[in-house]
Amino acid sequence: MMFMEDGIKFEAKFGDGSDPKQGFWKKLMAAGGRLMTGESLFVTHFTNESQRKARVAFAAPYPGTVVPLNLADLGGAVVCQRDAFLCAALGTKISMTFNKRIGASGAPQILRGC
Repeated sequence: MMFMEDGIKFEAKFGDGSDPKQGFWKKLMAAGGRLMTGESLFVTHFTNESQRKARVAFAAPYPGTVVPLNLADLGGAVVCQRDAFLCAALGTKISMTFNKRIGASGAPQILRGC
């Protein structure tokens, strides 16, 4: 995160917000999947609690280009490599998937699905 305007609340949660009625064990399993991909156990949720528009700015941790993707234009899902996911709207399911192609290390690659 680069900056956050007044009125934005943020909190770390186990779940990605895609299923608000998801039980503790499902959230724990999803968090374990994130750990397997080298990501954080928690997902940070940002909420605008003010009566006006407010902004939060995100930046990638590595040099490169941030590319906005509309999942509706891409069939509802996209698979990206580790550390490629930056942020999404509430309700976007974040999961782990395995690449069928064997990588240079001889082991299957673990990727992030959105």
